[in-house]
Amino acid sequence: MNKFFNWQAICVIAHQCPQLALGLVALNLESELGQSVAAGIGHLFLTEEQTQGPIPWSLILNYRDSSGDRDVVEACAHYCIPSFIFQYPDRAVEPGSGVLPMPADLVYPSGQGATFEWNHETYVVLLSSAGFALDFVPAKCVDMTC
Repeated sequence: MNKFFNWQAICVIAHQCPQLALGLVALNLESELGQSVAAGIGHLFLTEEQTQGPIPWSLILNYRDSSGDRDVVEACAHYCIPSFIFQYPDRAVEPGSGVLPMPADLVYPSGQGATFEWNHETYVVLLSSAGFALDFVPAKCVDMTC
């Protein structure tokens, strides 16, 4: 039977013992050792892939699409994390594109992983294309500590 990481449980462990969490993340669950560890501490593993957050930030950053390229936006879709795009003010927003105009009161965050507050919520920057668009996710959907 296939086993998958229980990311929520592993993130709890990461707060208490980051070295253990790093060791777990490095496990090859198809190996004999990985299967033995999964059987021994079963609450850290699932029989179905977890698709609800919070998802570890490191998992999002290292996600690879079907062509093998890193793709943080596709990672969010894969893990059912809602992502959004704000278009910078000097760019036109195409109707029906799913892109939102940048709010005038938003302080532009810089860099992947930066956080910002907007409408009483905290968000994390996925991608920031200077002068073009800002891709972001709700901070409550990602665990920035692992």
